[in-house]
Amino acid sequence: MTSHAPSTFKIAVVDDHVAVGLALAAVLESHDDLTLTASAPTVIELLDASPSMDLVILDLRLADGSTPADNIAVLQAAGIPVLAYTSGESPALLRQAAGSGAMGMVSKAEPIQSLIDGIRTVLSGEVATSTEWAAALDAAPQLAKGKLTPREREVFELVIRGKTNK
Repeated sequence: MTSHAPSTFKIAVVDDHVAVGLALAAVLESHDDLTLTASAPTVIELLDASPSMDLVILDLRLADGSTPADNIAVLQAAGIPVLAYTSGESPALLRQAAGSGAMGMVSKAEPIQSLIDGIRTVLSGEVATSTEWAAALDAAPQLAKGKLTPREREVFELVIRGKTNK
């Protein structure tokens, strides 16, 4: 028996601004294979409301004071991949999301097509990279202390751009 990709992917959003969920629902309505199934201001409320989803779009700075690391860990434990969707004003939060297993980051300042592209990239199992995310990772204080060789730095830069280990 072969497995088939779902005909419609169930997308959820965690953002404490209701307008983000409403806007995303309107945008996804024009895509036959994507639907917003849930929106909540916290990860816990989202999982309580709708435990079945293919991807969560996660704002990194939430009013409940939760951290990206904690939120991503909870979602990963539920088997749900995460795409960070943020204003990007905090490189530290971007690094925390990357280090915690987010499958990518899209800036809220980018055109909405960038978010759709990021969603599709993550749903295909790839990392959705962006210049902003790469810059945040590249500026990590740990890199300066790590004294990478030129080749290690080259490999690191390729990985943060979404290239595979191969």
